[in-house]
Amino acid sequence: MERIPQVALEHLFGKMIEERPLEIVGFKKPVPFEIYDGYAYCADYNGNEYAIDYPLASLIEKSKELQKDIRDWVGLEEEATITIYDIIQTFNVMYRNGVKVIYDNKKRKWVEV
Repeated sequence: MERIPQVALEHLFGKMIEERPLEIVGFKKPVPFEIYDGYAYCADYNGNEYAIDYPLASLIEKSKELQKDIRDWVGLEEEATITIYDIIQTFNVMYRNGVKVIYDNKKRKWVEV
């Protein structure tokens, strides 16, 4: 699969925040992602392309309800700053090779939906 050019991703989601490996349930090793505001992208991990959608930081900043959901999920104190990684951990939709996947606890693997 051909990678999405970084210039296209930055046009859609703004400048890349950073490249960072993310620990994901069901993966033995952290997966290297390019992190953008609202989107994380891995062009090739063991022959597959991965993407994660999540809300924009500006949306979280405007919503006390979403902030509460993040604080509850991640276990953050009220005064702690919510990071992009807290948003990713709380609200995420993952895609493998362009197809939405969810983690099946019974099968202990990611499956297409």
